[in-house]
Amino acid sequence: MVYTRKEYVHGAPSPTITIFEMGDLKGEYNAELVIRAAETGVLSDRSLEALRVHVNRALGAKTEKFYYKISRYPHVILRGKKWLAFAGADRISSGMKKAFGKPSGRALEVRKNQEIAVVRVDKSEVEYVKKVLKSVTPKLPILSKIEIKEIQN
Repeated sequence: MVYTRKEYVHGAPSPTITIFEMGDLKGEYNAELVIRAAETGVLSDRSLEALRVHVNRALGAKTEKFYYKISRYPHVILRGKKWLAFAGADRISSGMKKAFGKPSGRALEVRKNQEIAVVRVDKSEVEYVKKVLKSVTPKLPILSKIEIKEIQN
């Protein structure tokens, strides 16, 4: 069962992602690169934060003018059951019986072809940004693809 309503879950953690939009928000761009999910899956907020940090560091070093946005918010609340790992633990814990667990993190459910993140840059920097996005997609636990679009101003 997926839990998304914070008011019903006591102690729901806030997402690890600190900033969803970065760069020059009001700049004029003519190219857009989109990271899309190639399969249905679940992304943890930690993997999205790793994606954000890597892209921000790589683009901030090379270009001054870019816009980066994580398109979706991680609503799903993950739960984890504590396990005892010492001799005789089977007599103490109830195993998976009543294994509801405590809130341990946030996640994002994505479907095939759903947008994960968007980067807008100038046309001259598309190849560099594509290389950066290809290097960052292994940080995601699902397969993803990069789509390049031209923006008409």
